[in-house]
Amino acid sequence: MMRKLIILGFLFSLLFFPFSQVPATEVEKDQSFSLCTARAAVQTTVLRGYTRARWRRFLTCEETGRCLEVRAEMGDVIGPDGLFARIDTTFIDLELEANQAAAARLENQMVYWHREVKRYRKLSGQKAVSETRVQELELKYDQARLTLAELEVKTALLKERRRRCQIKAPTGWHLLVRKVEPGEWLTMGRIVGQVGDYRTLLVPFSLTMAQYEWLKRERERLSLVLPAVVSGQPSLAVPARWLHLSPAFDQKTRKIQVELEISEGLPEMRGGITLELSIDLPEAGGVVEVPVTAVIERYGAFWLVRENGEEVKVVKLGQTVNGDFRVVGENVKSGDRFSCR
Repeated sequence: MMRKLIILGFLFSLLFFPFSQVPATEVEKDQSFSLCTARAAVQTTVLRGYTRARWRRFLTCEETGRCLEVRAEMGDVIGPDGLFARIDTTFIDLELEANQAAAARLENQMVYWHREVKRYRKLSGQKAVSETRVQELELKYDQARLTLAELEVKTALLKERRRRCQIKAPTGWHLLVRKVEPGEWLTMGRIVGQVGDYRTLLVPFSLTMAQYEWLKRERERLSLVLPAVVSGQPSLAVPARWLHLSPAFDQKTRKIQVELEISEGLPEMRGGITLELSIDLPEAGGVVEVPVTAVIERYGAFWLVRENGEEVKVVKLGQTVNGDFRVVGENVKSGDRFSCR
């Protein structure tokens, strides 16, 4: 009997005191949403370049003669004196000695004629000798002086030729090619070697206009990467500096030639080292990146909800390294704000 009364009381409360329903708008207000901003999807392009010497120079023979000595082998660093090879200077030295003897003889004659000119000038004033005799002595003295000046020029010329018998290269540069051996007869203009400056390295790249504009924006904080495959160690970041830029472009590839400079950061300063330049550019086609929580999936379709509640259908293209979704949709662009769960 008591159970029946309880059941009747419960049914009576349902009929006369129904539960009040909460409006849907209040439920939505109770749910908390955050807003996120779509970012332009970035496409990373990795360009590879190879190091080379900043400067290269051919070593040329400037005098004819027999090679006496070669001081550097291929790969050696040029020493502090810069000497690479020497040419025999025997005949030049003999000419210098003969020139010096002739100069000494003329100087001796000039002393004598100068004294005679003074003596005859004095006698000419006393009417003891003719003026013609005085002028003859003065002419001889002047001719000897001019000949001595010619010998001094010839002496300087011979010393310069002797200096050029030493084939020199810039100090600190590496010998790349050696084309001479001791005992060879060298002729003027012959190339005897090639040297390069590896204290700083150049890395050339060919860029499109968009990549070139990116490089201009990033020129103050440029760095190249030495891949782990190349170094055998973890990837290494190498600081770089913008050095050369040609105003022309390659008509075949339609790209701009840019050279970056490396002065430190490599285990070894040499040519042929592979370095990578990563360029981040906005992806074409209006692709944006949004957090995973902003994308809603319903029946195999993907949606974004704008700040005003409008739903926008998008196509999911994949996921980024940091876990965001790459999507594209009509009227969806970088900077738009969407709700995130």
